Amino acid sequence: DILPELPRHVGRQMARRLVRSGVMLILTSFQPGTQTEGLVLDATGVVPDEFWSEAGLADDGAFIDTEDDLRHPVYREIYITGDMAARLNGGVDAVRSGRHVARQLLGTPRRFKSRTSLNILLTTPGRALLTFGKLTWHGRLPFWLKRRIDRRYLERFK
Repeated sequence: DILPELPRHVGRQMARRLVRSGVMLILTSFQPGTQTEGLVLDATGVVPDEFWSEAGLADDGAFIDTEDDLRHPVYREIYITGDMAARLNGGVDAVRSGRHVARQLLGTPRRFKSRTSLNILLTTPGRALLTFGKLTWHGRLPFWLKRRIDRRYLERFK
């Protein structure tokens, strides 16, 4: 599915836009040993890594559970940040979690507050898909907003 976490109509709309812009969609699982022509893009999104279940930190096929302070519930000396933490909804929360853990390690502990985050995905040239909770919007304004946010973020490192 395309964008399975969003309402079904948004995924269908994005599929139509991709096809109109010249992308051929083949929505099937990859079969090793099959030959294909052209570029094949495996866009699985963020998925749990087997390593963490093999290491005993997560259940099979699951992200890693954490307490409110982003520590593993059993192995309290391990902090879980980024996309692998089940408590985080990816994107902005995953980035914010690193700062939170740094504060914890530097001695200013606080509970991590998860929040509904604004997500903007660049789609076709000059357009982007904005999601915030149940709100979705595709167009030029989300594209402009994404570029502005990215520019401001990068300017902090000059």
